[in-house]
Amino acid sequence: MKKIFKLSLLAMSMLFLCGKSYSQCVPVDTVALKQSLARLHQSNFSPTDERAFFDAFPKTWDEFYLTYGWLPPYEANMQKYYLDHLSAFGKLSSIPKEEYCDSLVSVCW
Repeated sequence: MKKIFKLSLLAMSMLFLCGKSYSQCVPVDTVALKQSLARLHQSNFSPTDERAFFDAFPKTWDEFYLTYGWLPPYEANMQKYYLDHLSAFGKLSSIPKEEYCDSLVSVCW
């Protein structure tokens, strides 16, 4: 019984630590994302600024969730910006369609 308890405790600890370390390993450059969106609006969606915003936008569902999700610290996440960012992402016209669609699928998958 004692051995099962120790193994259970070890397994739960590993799951907790792995989950915590995984969430900290996903790079989300929110400063670049905010700056590229500001430049995008200032330039009226120039191809260069569209590319910068596209490249700064989260590439996977994990990155998207870590960027806009309701995760601590609450003041550090960007939940209040997600509608502006999604709207701008939907207006990107100079990104090749195949690359754009691949990105959408990656974020949603």
